[in-house]
Parts: sequence; structure tokens; C-alpha cells
Amino acid sequence: MKKILFSIILFNLLVSAAIYSSAVQQDTKNEGWADINKKIQEKYRNYDRDIKTIIIKQSLESVVKDSKTTVTHKVTIFRKGDKSRVESVVNPGEENETKTITIHDGKGATAGATAGASQSLFEHWWNRLDGKAELAGTEEICGDECYKVVFAGKKTFSRIWVDCKNLLLRKYECPGPKKETVTVVLSDYTKVGRLLELPFDVEVLVNGKIASITTVEEASVNKNVNDGLFKAEKPKKEIKKAKSIKKSADEEDDADAEDEEENLPSMMDMSDME
Repeated sequence: MKKILFSIILFNLLVSAAIYSSAVQQDTKNEGWADINKKIQEKYRNYDRDIKTIIIKQSLESVVKDSKTTVTHKVTIFRKGDKSRVESVVNPGEENETKTITIHDGKGATAGATAGASQSLFEHWWNRLDGKAELAGTEEICGDECYKVVFAGKKTFSRIWVDCKNLLLRKYECPGPKKETVTVVLSDYTKVGRLLELPFDVEVLVNGKIASITTVEEASVNKNVNDGLFKAEKPKKEIKKAKSIKKSADEEDDADAEDEEENLPSMMDMSDME
């Protein structure tokens, strides 16, 4: 469950960071899914051009499986183009505090807690509208009318709910690694800067039960983000091991040097050689 939760958390965080605010109100009444999807793609067409960097700090409460116990996470996300860095502290300030850093270099490689994770984990939600889909009417999400879209392939999403007025993603469902149903509800959209609008509250449910609740504490867009943040660092254990190997190699070199000195011919040997 821990591994599943972290994957859900990471996907949730990165998708939540990709909500683009358009100044133009969308008129999508009486349209089919193909028309709505076309407008979604048009709405987010210049996202990567306009949104250079994002920094988000948030607090997350996850529920331990089959219990009422919750675990606190403090998470900071840095995004710059296709690169991302997620810093997570579990149980901050406690004796069992655990820190993890996951880095995605934008070239398909990951390092850290989810090394080897699929690159699709970091894609924008509007690029994940793959497979055959159909519009299944409308439904209210947090008091707002939304289009309900059902996907046949269920490769990424099985269902999504998109706001009828502004085409913001308000809710989605996707299959988990063990075929469980993962539901994510995004609410309390807040303007960050001139272009970005983020859901400051994100609720994740697994098979209908609360798995985590995320609250954004601070967010900024198009601020300077150092490229060094996206370079993987060697874990301390590896550094210690490397130093140990080097020390052993140096000791062997010293021992070899001593052996060579012992095996050098003495002055008597030299005279004998002559």
C-alpha cells in the first residue's frame, strides 16, 4: 500500500500542478466529446511556452490501510520544463522522520524514491486523454456542472469530469496497479500569478475510501529555479562505499610499494650483479 500511495501521491501532485487558467470562458454546451477535447487541447496549447517553472509546497495526510491512523507528509515540488524534483518528508519532526527526493531529468530517467517510474507519470493531464471516449452527460462536482467523460481503453483514465465553464479538470478516476479504483477530486482552485490556477485541495480515494488529502500551502510560477536541483546526487551510502573502496585501493598500493622496496636489490646484490 505504501508503494501504491506514493505513486498516487506523486501522480496527484504533478497533475495538480498542470492546470492552466484561460481568460476566455469556454462555451461547450451541446457539444460532443471530440469538440470538447479539441477545445481542451487549444486551451493548453501554449502551456509549456507560458509556464516555465512551478514551485509548490503542500501538506498531505495519508491514511494507513485498514486503520484510522494518518501519516503526515510535507512535500515540495519543483518543475522546470520537462524536469521535476519532488522532496518529501514523512512524519516531519518525529523520531521516525523520513526524507526522500525524486528527480526526473526530462529525458526519461528518474532517480530517487521512484527510480524507474514511467515517464508518463510526469505528463500533463490533457496529454493523457488517450483511447476511445464518449460524453456521458453532466454531473455536479463541488457544486459546479461538469462534463462526465468515459474512456473505453482505461489505459490512463477510466473517467474524468471537466468543468463545463472553464474546462478545468475537477475529478478523475483511474485503475490502480492492483485494479483498484483510484478517484481524485480537485477543488478550491486558486489563481497563482497571471496564468496558473491550482486546486489547493486534492482528495484521493481508493475503492471509495479516503487515502490522502492534500492542501497546497504555497505556490509560485515562473520564478528562478536552479538547474542543479534536477541533477541526481549519489546516496550517502554509495559515497561512503566509494570512499571505502578507494581507501582499500590506496592501502593495496602502499603494500605493493613496500613489497617493491623489499625486493629491490641491495648494494651487495648490485655488486654481485656487476
